[in-house]
Amino acid sequence: MNSIQTITALERLTADANSTEKLLRSFKIFVDNECPVKGECENFSAHAVVFADRMDAFREVLFKAYELASDVYKQADDLLTQIENERSETE
Repeated sequence: MNSIQTITALERLTADANSTEKLLRSFKIFVDNECPVKGECENFSAHAVVFADRMDAFREVLFKAYELASDVYKQADDLLTQIENERSETE
């Protein structure tokens, strides 16, 4: 997997984690509103919130990895450009 593929994969994973977190929070609201017997679904709802929080933290880690990969790719690209410029100057 090359740098661009890695960055693209991290972008997708970050978006998927964000979507999953939002879906879980919406599901928690649905469970709270649609539970046939109030209080019966609280445990299930609480688990949805915990998992959503974990997805949010996972998304943050993915985003930091994406930022780091982007920075490394940019630095490598800048270095390659610099090397190519130096070669053309010496020729």
